Amino acid sequence: MIIKVLERHILEGSPCEQGKCPIALAMRDAGITSPHVASLYVLYVSNGVARSSSLPKEARDFVRNVDVGNAVEPFEFELSGT
Repeated sequence: MIIKVLERHILEGSPCEQGKCPIALAMRDAGITSPHVASLYVLYVSNGVARSSSLPKEARDFVRNVDVGNAVEPFEFELSGT
């Protein structure tokens, strides 16, 4: 599944909050429930099943930059295991 992190996710997201960061907001918009984003992986529910997936490098870099307050741009990434 492709996750598209838009400008509004960046503006509305909260750094260092696993369930409220821009990637978590984008995952919710993609129909994924209960996303919890960590620096290397994400936990979520898809089709009623709890899952985990490693984040690709671009997403890991994005999380790190958001959490330290660096400017970030919208992007998209493939979430495996959905």
